[in-house]
Amino acid sequence: MAVRLNVLLIQTPPPTSAAGSMIDEIVGQLIAVPGVDLMLVRSPQHWEPGSTDHLTLENLQNDVAVLDWVPIEQSADALRQVCQDHARTRHENDVVAPPPRGGSKCLFLFDLGQFETAVDVVDAIHRIQESRQVCTFQLLGTTAAPQKTNVDPVGTKGGIRENSDRRPTSPRANPGVGESSNNSDAASRADPKRAENQRSAKTLTNPDSHQALDRLLDELDELDP
Repeated sequence: MAVRLNVLLIQTPPPTSAAGSMIDEIVGQLIAVPGVDLMLVRSPQHWEPGSTDHLTLENLQNDVAVLDWVPIEQSADALRQVCQDHARTRHENDVVAPPPRGGSKCLFLFDLGQFETAVDVVDAIHRIQESRQVCTFQLLGTTAAPQKTNVDPVGTKGGIRENSDRRPTSPRANPGVGESSNNSDAASRADPKRAENQRSAKTLTNPDSHQALDRLLDELDELDP
């Protein structure tokens, strides 16, 4: 992001009519330049304390590019008494100036007599802006990596828990199992005759007993004359 640049055009009378036309072109082009605040002040002999020009120069913010028709050294002497928070700073059209000084705003001084066209002046202002580019870096917070979660298959742990809580079923828990056979044995011991009848009934209902009886009858028929 570029910090705004003040461009101060000192209205020293131009030396020629062609120079006057160049001033008009400079003003027309700088008004449309983004990040540039163009201001017009009268020549230094009008900078008496309390004047509008003096107050304007005292309250300048940010860096300032100064355009005048006089030599740079003369502009520096005039501005030194008013712009005390600013310091003359080196650029390609003022190579003898000191480098930027910490704690002071910059004064980039231009002698318009060194330029042939308004385009040259505007291009020089653009280069000043490019040299003042402030790169803003956004620090990205470190995002913690997502933790791996062990996903339990559906019903696995629940099934294990249910099975572990389930108690084995004892035969004694089911009433009636084996009860009929126990009752039958007890009744047989109580009544011997009934037990004998039950054994006879079992023998007759056995398929092997029927076959033996048939064989016996067949043998009797063969022996009968």
